[in-house]
Amino acid sequence: IYPRFTAWADFVLSRTDSRGFLIAAPEDWVFIDWNDAITKDGDVYSFLQMLLYGALCAGREIASVIGETDDAKKYASLAKKLCADIQDAFWCEDRGGYAHSLKNGKSDLLILRQNNVMAVLCGIADERKSRKILTSVLFGDAVPAITTPYMRFYEFTALCLLGETERVYIEMMRYFGGMLKLGATSFWEYF
Repeated sequence: IYPRFTAWADFVLSRTDSRGFLIAAPEDWVFIDWNDAITKDGDVYSFLQMLLYGALCAGREIASVIGETDDAKKYASLAKKLCADIQDAFWCEDRGGYAHSLKNGKSDLLILRQNNVMAVLCGIADERKSRKILTSVLFGDAVPAITTPYMRFYEFTALCLLGETERVYIEMMRYFGGMLKLGATSFWEYF
C-alpha cells in the first residue's frame, strides 16, 4: 500500500505553492462542512493545510516503520515547515484561534470551529494555543456552532483531548438526544 501513499503524496504536493500550502484548482470544490459562516472565496484554506500536515505526519510514521528513512525525513521536514507556515499565516493571537482562509495573501480573520478543531486534533496547536482555542473558540458563543453530526464527532474528540469529557457527554445527550426527540432513526446530515 505504501506506493499508493507516495503516489498520492506526490500528486498532492504537486499542488502546493512555495510555502507548501495546498492550493485548490479552480475546478475543485473545497468542502469543509455545512455551515453558512464558511466562506468559499479564499485562495488558501487553513483546514486543508491542517489535513495536509496530518497526512505528512502519518506519512513520516509509515515511512519510518517500513524502513523508508529518506521518505520519513522528507515528510518530517515538509510537515515541520508547513506547521510553521500555518502558525505564521493563520494564527490570530488576539482572537485565540486560527483564521479560516487567506485571500491574496491576507487573512480573512474569520474564526471557525472546524479548522480550530483540526488544529487540536492534528497537533498543530501547542498546549497554550489549544487552551486559547478551548476558551475563545470552542466555548465562544460568538463563533458559529458546528451543525453536522459528522463534524461534531471531531469537535467532541478535540474537547475530550482537552479534558472536557463531562461537557462532551452532556452535549452528546443534548445534540443526539434532540434528534431522537424529533423522530430521527439515523443521524441527520444537518442539525
